[in-house]
Order: sequence, then structure tokens, then C-alpha cells
Amino acid sequence: MPPIFDIREDLSDVEFDDGTVCKKLMKIAMSNNEVFLVERSPKNNSNELYLEAMKEIRVESCDEHRILRIRSLFGRGVGKHENLIQVRWTKQKGNIFYVFLEYMDLDNLDSLQLDDRQRLVCFEEYFAGHVAAKLVLALNHLRSRLIAHRDFKPANVLLSTLGDIKVCDFDIGRVLESDGEEMSSLVGTDEYMAPEIFSGKYTLKCEIWSLGIILFKMLFGGLPKTSNPIDEIRPQWSEHSTKDSGSNSDDGKWPEKKECSIEAYDFLNKCLQRDPANRYSADQLTSTKFFLKYNDVPKSEIEKYLKKFTHIRFNCFLTHGNIKNLRQRTMVNNPLERFRI
Repeated sequence: MPPIFDIREDLSDVEFDDGTVCKKLMKIAMSNNEVFLVERSPKNNSNELYLEAMKEIRVESCDEHRILRIRSLFGRGVGKHENLIQVRWTKQKGNIFYVFLEYMDLDNLDSLQLDDRQRLVCFEEYFAGHVAAKLVLALNHLRSRLIAHRDFKPANVLLSTLGDIKVCDFDIGRVLESDGEEMSSLVGTDEYMAPEIFSGKYTLKCEIWSLGIILFKMLFGGLPKTSNPIDEIRPQWSEHSTKDSGSNSDDGKWPEKKECSIEAYDFLNKCLQRDPANRYSADQLTSTKFFLKYNDVPKSEIEKYLKKFTHIRFNCFLTHGNIKNLRQRTMVNNPLERFRI
């Protein structure tokens, strides 16, 4: 379960020089930059309210080049895809750069996979496959815009109770000059970083490795234990072969390996090639059987599956006495219809 922040903690309103007022409702994330759930009223128009997530980036904690990089990412098309978080508005006031994002009411994929005892659980394959398919589409869009995310991980995948799946947090993203341009900065989260990143030269193919690790974790309830994740799994036995036949088990270790469908194994194998030259691109992954099988899972099925996780975010809201007033204020005139209690 995500941390429950005190709604009274540092929640002063923010007013901008154009008359826009933002009322902080509660803190919903805290890493290098704080993120708040806010009501934004453009130009003091109380009849027009937007329920959004507001990220505060303090300029003194980074250089001006970072702000310029973030602005260039937005201008290049980040957020202009159904599987990328939508950027609604940006504004700088003093030494703080504010980014207003659409609010996703469930949480990130990382938190979703933890049970009440903070243990990792395995997702059903149809759900994990659907999430992976939507991430492929997001990566394919970013590739078409020559944008590298560079921190592709479950914590940066947000979900809503309506079944939406969106990639967020482009703080260390980069705009490239060409598809094959090499990068050298050692950035990202170690567990999800492709092997070539540590050698100092990598391309957009590094994001595909990260995707493979994300799917691995969703299917098997944990991260790989070795540097060759594909060696830790095997496809389920087909109707023409059994464990007793000895096929595919010459090393005697097959039964000890994690099991997944043949389609999932094939997809993971295409993502988790240590040599990026042998790794599929996002565009190539859209033709795999795994992608075609799970991309079009009805949204109603995903929404139904996610209902078991709604307590994760809503328990935070229900601990606050003013939730009834919050609902009354935001539901009537809010154009963003995702907020449901």
C-alpha cells in the first residue's frame, strides 16, 4: 500500500500571475520532486475545476538545462498518446517549475503488485500481457518522436480504475537527433537497465530490455536472479510434448524453471536479448503473437480485474474527513471524469 500523507502537510494554495489558483488537496507521491493532488481553477473561474496531479520541480536542485529539456520533450509530443500521461499545463513561478498532469486514481504498477503484507504477487497473464502491449504502443510512439524515456520501470507506469495504462515521469528523458543515436549517460534504475547501458553506449533498444524485465516481474512476482533472465524460464509444455518425454529438458533443470505460455516466452526472449542487435524493436513487437493476443483484451475485463486493487488508492482518501466535500466540489464541474469514489 502506498504511503498515506497527512492532508494538512504543506498544502498551501498556489496562485499564478495569470489568476490561476491551485488548491492542494493531498500529497500523493514524494521522490526527488513532490507530487500533489490539486484542484486547478483557471483565471479564478470557480465554475471550471480540474482535478489533476501537480509536480513541483525546484530549479535550485537542478540546472536550467533540465527545465529546457523537459519543455522540449513536451513540445516533441510526450503525452500525445493514449498510453502516455497527459500534460495539461506547465508554469514556472520563482524557483519552482510546475507540471500539471492528468490524475490516475489507482497507483503505479509497482505498488499494485504488492499485497497487504508488502509481498510481490503474480498477475494473471492476460492482464500482464495487456499492460505489456500498451507499453509497447507507448514505446513505439516515443520512438517515432525520437524520445528516450531512460527510466522505464513499473513505478513509472500509472493505472486508473477505468483500465487506463500510461507511462509517466520523463524527468531524465532525452530528445534524440536520429533513431540510432547513441547515448552514454549512466541514468535509470539499475534493476531495469539494459546491459549495454553499463558499457557506456546504448540506443533506444535499451527500453525494450526494460520492458522485458517489467513483464518478467509481472508474470513471476519478482526480478530475475541472473544476468540472463531468459534462462530462468521455459514455455509451457505443448500438447505434443510432456515432461516425461524428456524433450527440452536435456539439462535436467527444466522443471525448476518458472513457467509461462509459449507466446509469453517468445515475447520475453525477443525483449531480453543481451545483444541489442538481436533485440526486437517496439515496432517489431507489435507483430508477435503475444502482443496480438493481449492488446485487444476488452477494457471492461481489465477494469473488472483492477477492482480488487481499488483499496490501494482510495483507502488514502477515505481516511480524510473532508472527502465528502472534495467529492461534491470536484464531481459537479470537473471536466476530468476519472475521479470516482
